[in-house]
This record gives sequence, structure tokens and C-alpha cells, in this order.
Amino acid sequence: MQYSLLSRFQGALLGSFLGEALVSHSLTRVKFSIWSEIGIDLMESAIASGTLSPKDWENIYNRYQRALSSKNASNSGAIAAAILPVLLLFHENPNALQEQLQSLGELMGLSNETKEDVLIWGYAIALALREKLDICGAISQILSRYPNSQSPIIQELNQIRVFLQQNIPLKQAISQITCTDKSQPSPIVLAFYCTSGNWEDFSLCLMRAMHSGKQASLVTALTGALAGAYNSFSAIPIQWRVAISRSSTSQQLLKQTTQIAAIWSGVCCPNNADYIVSEAVSSPQVIQPRSSLKIISQGEYLSDPTLTIVDDKVIKK
Repeated sequence: MQYSLLSRFQGALLGSFLGEALVSHSLTRVKFSIWSEIGIDLMESAIASGTLSPKDWENIYNRYQRALSSKNASNSGAIAAAILPVLLLFHENPNALQEQLQSLGELMGLSNETKEDVLIWGYAIALALREKLDICGAISQILSRYPNSQSPIIQELNQIRVFLQQNIPLKQAISQITCTDKSQPSPIVLAFYCTSGNWEDFSLCLMRAMHSGKQASLVTALTGALAGAYNSFSAIPIQWRVAISRSSTSQQLLKQTTQIAAIWSGVCCPNNADYIVSEAVSSPQVIQPRSSLKIISQGEYLSDPTLTIVDDKVIKK
């Protein structure tokens, strides 16, 4: 294990925060987008009850109905940014994540394509959190997971994989995708473009994302989340950490992130979970993985159709 799961959670959420802050040219006075506000509310709901129920989603939807009912609601990148805490909390359990997304989808009337786009993004975040992301072939790794997908995001990922191989600059890539599809590229795809080739340089990833055009705020937030999940909080440049330490909002985010990590770890009282900072907690199979030993851990094996549960033990069918 290179970094603790808490540090990766912090890297993802603070990375997203930094993305919006850099685009607004202020690390201490950030006006959050509506999507970030939804994410904060989701964390507060999860911390209060230990999970997210359909009722929690209904309350969120009622509070932000105007924004969620607008044309922006079909933007899978915006939804992915909004539910980042949910992607972290259920990163190792795709079935539970789908259930959560289904609750939101029923309220918003999300298309299957939009939900699939968000799940694809969630898969990338999960790979980063679990130290399974292949930085030399991350896009190919994502594509191989969804070989039969008809989602436009898959087509765009195929395009940018070629662009990256040809060393085509970001602005030119955006222009070419726009000419082909007659619409702006998915912010999710642009976030992949900004991190590819620069995975271990957090600041460079965000600097590239800032030049992504009309969707720069959203692209930079997504890029910060993905690069932060991969590199952890410790990779955020010290000058940025010092700057955001002066922001009460960022300090509150750090506290909430610790509580979210505590909930994931099974702590019954997340409001008093500061001690988790000193613990070595990781996603399943990251610390000393043993292929011969199958243990139920946060639903890790429940999505494997070749396994079944007998007397609280997981066995091969």
C-alpha cells in the first residue's frame, strides 16, 4: 500500500475543490458550483445516517430541483462531479453504487447512457483508489472493461487515445472532437486527456485542465478528483495546501472526508473518528492480497458471479 485510503479520499475531494478554486483564481474565496454544493450536502447526509437512502436522495433532489431539472442535468460530467463522495463511499462495491445511482436516476429521469457514463468514471476513480490503475494504459484499461458499451463517452475515449499516441495538443483535440460530434467533448473525457501522460504530476494535470475551454471549471474539478485519488493528498503542492488551509471551507471538507472514510471503514460514530488519520486503512486486496483467501469485505466479492456465500464463507461455484 503506497498511500492510505483516507489520504486518497482527501486527495480526490480536495483535488476537486482545488480545480474549481484555480479556475476562479482564488484558493481562499471559492464560489462553489451547484454541483459541488450537492456533493457537500451528500456528505452531510451520509455522515448523519451512515449511508444514503432513497429518502436522502429525495431530500437532495427537492433542495436542488431547479438545477437538477435543467438541461445541465443531462451532463454526465456535472453529475459525476456532484456525486464524487458517493463514488468514494461505494468505490469497491459496484452493485451498491448502481443502486445509489438508480435512486438519483429515478428522480431526475437520467438516461441509461448518462448513468453508464457516470459508472465508467466511477470505475476509473475506484481503480485509482485501489492502486490498480495502469497509468501507461489507463484509457485502454477503461475501454476493455466496457467492450460492448454504446455510450458516446466510449467513442470519445477511443478518439483521445489516438490523439495521445499522436501527441496532439489539448486544444486541437477538443476542436477535432467538436467538429466530429458537433458538440462539446464530455468533461469526463477531457479529464482523462489532462491526466494521461502526467498521472504523477498533480499540478501539471490541473494546469492542463484549466486550458480546456468553456467547460474548464468542471474539467478541472474532475481532473483534480482523478489525479487526487491516484496521488493522494500528499501529492498536492505544499503552497496550495498552505493556501487552502486558510479557507474554512477546505478545512470543513477535510473533516467531512475523514468522516466519510470512517463510515466506509465501518466506524459507528464517524463524528468522533479523528483517530482514523493514524490508521493504515486500505481498499480490499491492497494490503497483502492473497488469491487463495476469499473474504467478504465491504461487498468486494458480492459482484463476482462465480462466488457464493455458504455459512458466512465465500466459496467458488
